[in-house]
Amino acid sequence: MIDIVAPNLEDLYIGSFSRDLDVTNNTSSKSINHLKLSAVAVNDQWLESIFSNLPNLEICHFVSCLSLRIMKISSYRLKLLEIVTCCNLIAVDLDTPNVLTFSSDIHLYEGGRVSACDVMPTFKLKASLLPEAKFRLTPNVSLYSWDTMSTDKQIDATRWYSKLTKYLGYFNHSSAIALSCSRDEFTYRDDDDEDEKPCCASLPWKCWRHELKKVTKNILEGTDQISKLPEPILDHILSFIAIKEAAKTSTLSKVWNSAWISLSCLDFGDNYLHKSKNIVDQILANRLNQKISIKRFKFPEATYAAKSLNVLSLRGFKLELPSNRVKFYSLRELHLDDSFLDEQLLQALCAICSDLEILSFKRFHGLIRLQVAGNLPKLRTVKLQFCPPKFKMVDIVAPNIKDIYISSFGLDLHVIEITACKSLKRLKLNAVAVNEQ
Repeated sequence: MIDIVAPNLEDLYIGSFSRDLDVTNNTSSKSINHLKLSAVAVNDQWLESIFSNLPNLEICHFVSCLSLRIMKISSYRLKLLEIVTCCNLIAVDLDTPNVLTFSSDIHLYEGGRVSACDVMPTFKLKASLLPEAKFRLTPNVSLYSWDTMSTDKQIDATRWYSKLTKYLGYFNHSSAIALSCSRDEFTYRDDDDEDEKPCCASLPWKCWRHELKKVTKNILEGTDQISKLPEPILDHILSFIAIKEAAKTSTLSKVWNSAWISLSCLDFGDNYLHKSKNIVDQILANRLNQKISIKRFKFPEATYAAKSLNVLSLRGFKLELPSNRVKFYSLRELHLDDSFLDEQLLQALCAICSDLEILSFKRFHGLIRLQVAGNLPKLRTVKLQFCPPKFKMVDIVAPNIKDIYISSFGLDLHVIEITACKSLKRLKLNAVAVNEQ
């Protein structure tokens, strides 16, 4: 149950999964202009009353409202009405003199295959002039096997056409009718005898049949709609699959090839880096040459257990290493350029990499302070270049360190604790806020 009392409410959309939702009362919302109900159990009496109680209602959509059987609407303000898959609807009676657009679906059936949605409602429309009626055709007709059909089936299969023309006859006073079809073959023909009196002879305008100037066929089924998406969305789609599968999409079309070439999230999967090192180098080199920023680079799980790794140099990464599985026991040099890292990750690495000798960060992000405790006995060089404004503190306890170089973008770096570095030989500070004390 939904009961709404909102005097200034203008747009109301209600959708349900089970079609058991009853909308009992929203007649107090006099300002509603746009109403859309999807799979909601509304009946004929409720619908008739809603238009008498909502005088400003101009746009209505009814989707899968299976409780509707006789739709009777009287409204001077209604401009647009859409009815989709209301399969139990048997009659529509509209007294809507100012309606501009009517939209509905039409289910066409092959003989002997009648479902609830195959029974099209009768239509009565009172309007001065309906500028446009839109219909989406859903033919359940074997258009592709005509030659193999028996004569009886061919007769049955042609009944959909007479059914369609009879239904469109309700809209002879429309100035335009738009048809879209889910099949890639649809033919319109008009069997009216030219010598007979036109159906619109008594009207002050020509109906759509006798004013037809242009027919546009939109092929909806079997077309590649995904390739029409913007490239950033294609990039996001490819980011969910491994690099090997993403590379295969480059053969689909020029659009997908472009998306692959500029892919910014790289997941090489297990064992791929070991077996295809040259391909990995080529992929990364291509992105470097095109100045494509890599948003995410996922190493294979085996990479984290590289016990003999001596040097790790990364540029342009957001590090999200699984610290509980990292086994860089032999790592001597760690170089990070234009990368995002945090203190917790760095502490985990320092705890594991006890043989670390060189620690170099350049144009890094995310880190607010750097604390190096006494668990790196072999550390001899620390370079912190172009530290960000949010970086505030450096605290290094390394008895064997020889060189420290620190530079900052601003003068916001105030705290530098290096008094425990008794073996320090070279110290260089650039744009760092140190005082006399």
